[in-house]
Amino acid sequence: MMAPVSVCHQVSTTGQRSPPIANRYHIHASGLIGSPTEQRLADACYLWTFAILTRSPGARAYYDRRRTAGDKHNAALRRLGNKLLGQLHHCLTTGQHYNETLAWPPPTTT
Repeated sequence: MMAPVSVCHQVSTTGQRSPPIANRYHIHASGLIGSPTEQRLADACYLWTFAILTRSPGARAYYDRRRTAGDKHNAALRRLGNKLLGQLHHCLTTGQHYNETLAWPPPTTT
């Protein structure tokens, strides 16, 4: 037996009910709307970057380079988190173990 459609649910043109909007989306401080899953991933990356900054000299050097380039703290952490996700993806897809020297090669000077 189907429950009646409440006001807080969206109804598509086919009559299918979708989850309440409040459960599907999260409003960020910037006003942008994203899914709760995306926010959890962003939160995990944010914490991951703090943990790696104290343990990885390469990650710390990358963060410091981004700060020197003019990025604010959160932007530098976001870039570092994106780089870490890329490295994790590479390790998972190729089956290789994480290697600090390959992950953070010294910057090239030109």
